[in-house]
Amino acid sequence: MELQYRLLTPGEQWPADPASLAAAISSQGHFQPDVEIAGDRLRVRDAAHGLTSMARLEPYAPETYESLLAGATYAPRMTDRDRETALPFHRQVTITTGAGPETNAASQALFHASVADGIWWLMGGFLADPYRHTLWGWRRWRGDQPLTDHATETAAHLPANPTEGGPR
Repeated sequence: MELQYRLLTPGEQWPADPASLAAAISSQGHFQPDVEIAGDRLRVRDAAHGLTSMARLEPYAPETYESLLAGATYAPRMTDRDRETALPFHRQVTITTGAGPETNAASQALFHASVADGIWWLMGGFLADPYRHTLWGWRRWRGDQPLTDHATETAAHLPANPTEGGPR
């Protein structure tokens, strides 16, 4: 099963240096990411752990932010400073992470959170987390709990065995 986050960002293009993104990701875990950027697509792979994240830079539809907050679909968790630095949004980044059959849920979820955190760190914005129905500001994401705790909560949404579909 793939994991997915959406990042609403004021950034209009990918970070100029793939090595800076690789360093941001590897600082969060035991990963050795290889980052490739091609047009509106970004791929992060850790071959040793059987992990791949794909990110796509998309146009930002102005109603996206409001639709996430409408009807309490997503609870906002951000500081005033997050709001000041994140707006206005210019792009949406969809980040999807898949894993090989031998990869455990904890590694996949930590890689997913690490890739999202690295892109977010370099581009800014708010992270839409469908697993906790939360729209995160970066300072609250980092301040409320360690990245490993975010990953643990996300891993609970992965099936134990991809062919069976039960909780891991």
